[in-house]
Amino acid sequence: MATSQAGALASTAAPTGSDWIVKQVDGGTVYISTAQPADKTAYVTAHGSVPAGALSPAAGTSSGMVHPNYTQWAGTITSNGSVAAHGSTLDAKSSTYDNNTVGWLVYDDFTNTTAAFHWYGASPYNAAKIVPSVKWWISGADVSVSLPAGAGFSGSGSAVIWAPGFVTNTWETALNYAQRVHLSAAVQYSAHFQSFADFLLGSTWYHVQGN
Repeated sequence: MATSQAGALASTAAPTGSDWIVKQVDGGTVYISTAQPADKTAYVTAHGSVPAGALSPAAGTSSGMVHPNYTQWAGTITSNGSVAAHGSTLDAKSSTYDNNTVGWLVYDDFTNTTAAFHWYGASPYNAAKIVPSVKWWISGADVSVSLPAGAGFSGSGSAVIWAPGFVTNTWETALNYAQRVHLSAAVQYSAHFQSFADFLLGSTWYHVQGN
């Protein structure tokens, strides 16, 4: 069971029926589920695991939608990746919906963002700590970002990053943000989304990121 401690995500009563460790809801409230995470064996049987390295991105790459400037479009951007660790696999599976509209500027509104992170190994059964985050950004000229209300949001250049904190003593965690993340640009070429997590297994840190 995930527990909060000094420096960890603030914890309040978990939403009814939640099986995710981390929840982001209206008003920026962050929840840590009080329920025991799903059984690892049952999860792998139901969902499957990602072979180590099968989805790992090449350096400098990211998921994105490339489109002509001032062309309206909408679609889902996925970001998946995996790495080998301790004889098993860590993975990141995530997606966001991007609605691109055209006015005086080009606007991207990212919604319904989900990101799940898993450690599939048996030893240790749980990671000592998992630090998850996601990033939305657009490439173009005169990019402007609007930071959502809530814990852990920050701006970096043409990007919005959400890193609400960490969880401890669990093999899985997830981020869920249904509300809008808004970016705009005078000239825009592509929209991007990526998920990341650092896992502490024993005394060794491992990093996994989506493509």
